[in-house]
Amino acid sequence: MITKISYFREVVVSSFSCPHCGYENRSLIPASQVQDKGQRITFKANNVKDMNRRVVIPVGSTVSIPEYDSSFPFSDGVVSTIEGIITGFIDNLNSLQPERKEIQPDLALKIEKFIDQLRTLLKVDKPFSLVIDDPSGNGFIENYLAPNDDPQIEIETYVRTPEQNELLGLQSQPVEPLDDNVTDPNTTQELIYCCYYYYYYFYRNQIVKPQKSKKTKFCY
Repeated sequence: MITKISYFREVVVSSFSCPHCGYENRSLIPASQVQDKGQRITFKANNVKDMNRRVVIPVGSTVSIPEYDSSFPFSDGVVSTIEGIITGFIDNLNSLQPERKEIQPDLALKIEKFIDQLRTLLKVDKPFSLVIDDPSGNGFIENYLAPNDDPQIEIETYVRTPEQNELLGLQSQPVEPLDDNVTDPNTTQELIYCCYYYYYYFYRNQIVKPQKSKKTKFCY
């Protein structure tokens, strides 16, 4: 389903829900092409109202919460809200807690404390920051003051690394430069074969008539 987000772009939202097991998936595919540069969006949440801001997180992005020195990579694109993103972190961490408590109880205790910290963010008792590192340049956080600038949102563009380009499918295969002083016999033989093939096809079928020349002789 194509969805238009105000003051942004169109995105394709794919939604799936299984009535038997309860599994749900809501993923995002940007309808626009990858931008020339990546971007880093820093948002400052000041009150509970900010938790309702819509958020677009493209595939390959990383969301960080500097106050807790934590980051979460996204393998799928997501359309949600600030509250929805943080709630998703909590749900994902909680999903494996039963296994952690049996196998790594110390780690489970630390994660439980971190989950409690994330829950306090939902109340916005004090301001916190949320950073989206988006190599594709298609990420978005809703601007309540649009079309004017929002002082709570800071956007910084950057040149992608080769690894990020490869992740986005933009990395071209390296081409080794040819050395004019070295002749590869295999390459030469293939070139001769191609020349004769095209001469045979075009000239024999009278697509192009050969030019007569005393200095040129074709053997076929």
